[in-house]
Amino acid sequence: MKQRFIQRLSLLSATAAICLTTHAVDMENVYINGFISQGYLKSSDNRLMGDTDDGTWEFNEAAISVKALLADNLSAGIQLMSRDFGNSGNNELKVDWAFLDYRLNDSVGVRVGKFKKPEGIYNSIRDADAVRTSILLPQGIYNERVRDINIAIQGVGLYGFADLAGAGSLDYVIYLGNQPVDKNEPIIKDALLAGFYGITNGGSIEFKYSAGTQLFWNTPITGFRLGASMNTALIEINGTNQAYPWFQSSITEEELKVPLKYILSAEYQRENWTFTAEYMIEPIEAKNSPIGGTPTPMGFPSGGEYDIETESYYVQLTYQLSEKWQIGSYYSWSYGSANGILDRNNPAQHLKDWALSAKHAINEWWVVKAEFHLFQGYQGVEADESGVFEKDWNLIALKSTISF
Repeated sequence: MKQRFIQRLSLLSATAAICLTTHAVDMENVYINGFISQGYLKSSDNRLMGDTDDGTWEFNEAAISVKALLADNLSAGIQLMSRDFGNSGNNELKVDWAFLDYRLNDSVGVRVGKFKKPEGIYNSIRDADAVRTSILLPQGIYNERVRDINIAIQGVGLYGFADLAGAGSLDYVIYLGNQPVDKNEPIIKDALLAGFYGITNGGSIEFKYSAGTQLFWNTPITGFRLGASMNTALIEINGTNQAYPWFQSSITEEELKVPLKYILSAEYQRENWTFTAEYMIEPIEAKNSPIGGTPTPMGFPSGGEYDIETESYYVQLTYQLSEKWQIGSYYSWSYGSANGILDRNNPAQHLKDWALSAKHAINEWWVVKAEFHLFQGYQGVEADESGVFEKDWNLIALKSTISF
């Protein structure tokens, strides 16, 4: 695994060298940035992706981005990224984003290509580890298991800024496209295709569309802004059920639909303090599920339709102690319902997380962090090798990031 990581870093370095020697654009208008990070995770019980109960170093990222100003209002950029988070990513080098950006004026701009999905406060900057205090973002809204699904839109986006005079200003983004999916990601391959539909070999999954908008109102109160992010999507699945012998069938154009996912956001900065809070509702409808008879080993009920709704929220407070030190804490809740039934007292249906973070800037390009999590419940996590879930557990996270 580590040898593969080194190979990926070498490829990233080679890409940077190629970009540096190009003469297609004046080098004064070309900007090259990147980061390399390595972390460590250790949980007392349960597993937050990978063998965290034994302690794991499978928690690293590396990326390089190249942006070029092609004309006064026209720019292009690309970022290659390699990441490993337990059984996700596995240091495979991927195009994280690549788009062409035309900015007519401050009010209207257009992006075409693959770009970060504007969702909540952090999704579009979630990989910029150096700019935030925490190591892990609140998992109910920024779930690392589905990071590669939610991180990007491939299509077109309209964005801009509107001056509201005495009422502040408005930043907006409207987008339409699809969300690129790697069906080998564990959340897709094991939980969805195999666990829900019984597709253990082959099969396909793709977003037919993903559309949404994000609005942020910069209020007249200095440092205070409010936001809303909304998204609707349709996902199509094809394949053959091989796992459930009591209901053998071909799965043809099965649909997973997100009717309307929304996130409400608030952020207030005053002197050295920053307060953030977000609330999310995400409903998913599975139409014509092929599973019948007995509930599946993953615990999904039988029947032709299956509805799940996730409700999550968190509050966070950070403080800049000095030029080099920051501390922060958040408390988050996440609940998941099945077929409209939600038992908030069932530890399998909730995950509560109190986190305490510390960040130290060794210099302008190197930061180190330490973090402690106290969890209650085990929604969305895995049991350790004992196979038994623990209701109360904790996790320690360490991380070092170098940016350039």
